[in-house]
Amino acid sequence: MDLVRKILLEIEADRAEGEAKQYGEPVEAFHVALLKDAGLVEAFIAEDEAGRPHVGIPLRLTWTGCDFLDAAREDTAWKRAKERVIKPGLSWTFSLLLEFLKQEAGRRIFGEGVR
Repeated sequence: MDLVRKILLEIEADRAEGEAKQYGEPVEAFHVALLKDAGLVEAFIAEDEAGRPHVGIPLRLTWTGCDFLDAAREDTAWKRAKERVIKPGLSWTFSLLLEFLKQEAGRRIFGEGVR
């Protein structure tokens, strides 16, 4: 998930500069494909002959991608999410992570009483 967050932050920065970064490392290309599948980005994915992503070119963040990035942007909230949701051995889903981050954002905006 750290790589997902890093890629989203890079996409945001690249788009502000009018650029589109190409992710050619297999792990990065796979994660760009996951981001596309999750609806966080629009992207071009080139696959190898076995059908595995080998190049990912994010075109833009989607509304959902912007929401996730806004919720995950602050280092303190991200650290808390990693401690409480993304723990080794704990079963979690992306939607649970996003909900936790949204609640953290609500606490920062509206105070500790938000649940």
